[in-house]
Amino acid sequence: MKVICAVNNTPQAFQAAKFCEKMCSSMRSYELRIVFYVALNQKNTLPYLDHLEQGFNIEIQEQAEKDSMEIVKFLQTLDVKYEYEMISETSELGPLMEQHINKQEVDLVVCGTRNNGTLSRWVLGSLSDYLVHHVQVPVLVIKN
Repeated sequence: MKVICAVNNTPQAFQAAKFCEKMCSSMRSYELRIVFYVALNQKNTLPYLDHLEQGFNIEIQEQAEKDSMEIVKFLQTLDVKYEYEMISETSELGPLMEQHINKQEVDLVVCGTRNNGTLSRWVLGSLSDYLVHHVQVPVLVIKN
């Protein structure tokens, strides 16, 4: 079984990774890929704002590197074999993940959720909800 576990530097994502550890440890054959997706701002079409967006992207990349180090530190506690990668592209996060996952030969996607209420999910959106509706493979959402 080929599994992608989407993570970031949050307790919910770490809980999803721990679930993957437990699930994969009971399997004879598995391929676990733990992926940290980073969405960078797209170039702005308004004059003089491109430099602002590029500045924000530098901050996003720097924070992503720090988060990645924390993720790697956490992943070292897992007792299963896995591959870790960070994917950083100019896109919104949902479509970035959808595009990457749909290109892979994978059987299952696992992600965490913050358990936001209906109103905050409506205002902020829900990445796990987006994946459930857009990815072409089953998505397992781990609640905290």
